[in-house]
Amino acid sequence: MNVVNLTPFPAQAFEAIDQHDQRFHVFVLRQTFDFSSGKLEYAGTQAPLCDADIYFDEGGVRQESDYCPYKPRCDVIVNAVAHAPEGQAVAAFLVGLNVVRGGRRIIEKVLRISGRRYFKKRTGVVRFLQFFVRCGTLFLLRPNPWTITKPELLKSLPLRACYAYGGECRIAADDPGARRVARKYRLTPEQAAQHPDVQISGLKPPVAHVVYEPNIQGLGFAPHWYLKATNTRRVAVPQIEALRLRITAKQFWCAKGAPAIDPVGMGVRSKLHPQRRAMLGEVDDAFVNSSAALPEGFDFGIWNAAQPDQQVDDLAGGDIVELINLCPLKTPGAQPNTKGNLLLQLSLPEHECFLRMQWEGGSARVVVLSIDTMIVEPEDHQLTLVWRAAIPMDEVGGINLCEFGMRTFAERDLARCSIKEMWKREEESVA
Repeated sequence: MNVVNLTPFPAQAFEAIDQHDQRFHVFVLRQTFDFSSGKLEYAGTQAPLCDADIYFDEGGVRQESDYCPYKPRCDVIVNAVAHAPEGQAVAAFLVGLNVVRGGRRIIEKVLRISGRRYFKKRTGVVRFLQFFVRCGTLFLLRPNPWTITKPELLKSLPLRACYAYGGECRIAADDPGARRVARKYRLTPEQAAQHPDVQISGLKPPVAHVVYEPNIQGLGFAPHWYLKATNTRRVAVPQIEALRLRITAKQFWCAKGAPAIDPVGMGVRSKLHPQRRAMLGEVDDAFVNSSAALPEGFDFGIWNAAQPDQQVDDLAGGDIVELINLCPLKTPGAQPNTKGNLLLQLSLPEHECFLRMQWEGGSARVVVLSIDTMIVEPEDHQLTLVWRAAIPMDEVGGINLCEFGMRTFAERDLARCSIKEMWKREEESVA
């Protein structure tokens, strides 16, 4: 099959296989837009298709490869820096993402951004008095020995996984607290032998090491055994929180330093997140020793990289992206709203990308590609759309030419009218 790209955008065709060992063709095209003028325009330099995951300098995935075979839903990913309203340093502020279609919000998300805070253990005197309160109430009351400090002021914060809830706790063999780690929290000999420090660097493994799997990079995760062994009296609180699910000192205390909180953000959700990782299916010895391409129970949803509340059925031209306090103060096109928050609205261009497939006999078919990824990066004034189509092999048999194309909605509607007119003339001639 001869594939020709008639657009100015990077495009590629490749083969893939599904969980039923059936092969199919994948067609993908990437568009880069610039909004330095305040509205979306085609960027002068079109970024190539992303062939491998790209990471931020501070860790965390910026974007995943465009060469995935299929996404059941459309990812809306925002790699942004949160900016306080009017550029003034404040203790906390809100940021928001909306995607609006015909006046209806198909995505509506608000996060709370706070200055640096800490879970702090109360002083010995206070905890001593709390002990007497417990005794005096026959242990019916259990005063919280932890509190949260007042937030420091901040003007901006990158929306990165390292500022959301999560983290890891490890105690090295030469750490003074190593001897205070109970046996059940220590690494077993097998775990120690397989630890990355040993496997990759040849170093001595830690005595104990636990990670918060939904977000290894985050803040606030500190199990009670770690707090006790290290005599830790201060733990950083997440700076990015869901508006209605804010972490509290009581929650931290009752969960013994390890509350089960899903980390929030607007960027890529880690492949190691248990909910995403579970979509891989059953990777057992039977699969490893088989010739199957994908495990039993594999779900193509694993390729959806956005947070679940940033996945939609589709995106289309005319949809409006609204960013609230997610761009610098002087961003072209951004204006304060009625509440004093900086609002930037971007309207997706009314066009569509498609494939025109022509068979050897001369018949042709047009297949419209779907947008399955949108990446917004306000600091760079860039928006990216990735279009994709997955077509079974038996539907492309005998095709000798496949062309990537693009047309406006007006051109699309005109083509549809022409086809209807042609059919009408055919029907009249038969009659």
